[in-house]
Amino acid sequence: MKINFKFQISNFKFLWILISFLFVCTYAYAKIEVKTDSAVITFLEGNAEYKKKDDAKWNTLKKDTLLKEGDEVKTLEKTRIELTLSDKSVMRFASNTSFIITQLKSAKGDKGGSAGVKLLLGKFYGNVSKMAKKDSEFKVETKVAVAGVRGTIYRVDMEKDDSYLTRVYEGKIEVSNPPYEIPKPQVVGGPQPVPGPSRIEGPKQVTFEEWVEIVGALQQYSIAPDGTRKKEKFSLEEDMKLDWVKWNVERDKLVER
Repeated sequence: MKINFKFQISNFKFLWILISFLFVCTYAYAKIEVKTDSAVITFLEGNAEYKKKDDAKWNTLKKDTLLKEGDEVKTLEKTRIELTLSDKSVMRFASNTSFIITQLKSAKGDKGGSAGVKLLLGKFYGNVSKMAKKDSEFKVETKVAVAGVRGTIYRVDMEKDDSYLTRVYEGKIEVSNPPYEIPKPQVVGGPQPVPGPSRIEGPKQVTFEEWVEIVGALQQYSIAPDGTRKKEKFSLEEDMKLDWVKWNVERDKLVER
């Protein structure tokens, strides 16, 4: 029997390249070292920009860029980025997404760390490391809701029409109303003309609704543009048909746990 050695060698080379690639990807995650109170860009596909706190200049975002509390980031078309925190938790953002890093504190001693982003628009996916301490905090705030988590895999979508969706894949999250912001006082300028007498309406009561919902694994929580809220189960099979979800699941396999 004649053996095709060229074919066997070709197959062996392909297998060796594949194994080497997977090893390098896994090794890269294992070697990630993030400085205290910061996050590092560990994956970037496409184009994104960022600006530092109290700085109006937008800069090109690159792999290995360190981000700090107060930095703002926006992704452009056909872009995906991944941020890794010091406890190996990861945050990923899709195309046409804008967010601000509102909190970034590394764990110190027995005290857990904290991380938070304000998702202005777009899609977020988070995988909170099981290495994080029990009292660690991880929050994603939008204009309509706040998701607080511990040891969880989940995602959040914030659309232009103010519709909101979060889906939980593992663990549970606490979804609540966003914090009430007290309006800033108006700046008083120079002398202004005083209008004539007019009818003054009586006082009106200003109400602020507080609400909290616990959303578990394979559950979703949505808020419609009119403010209608709903918690229900979702189909993981249907969800996995989305490219954004499939990509995140593949990336999760490379994360060292």
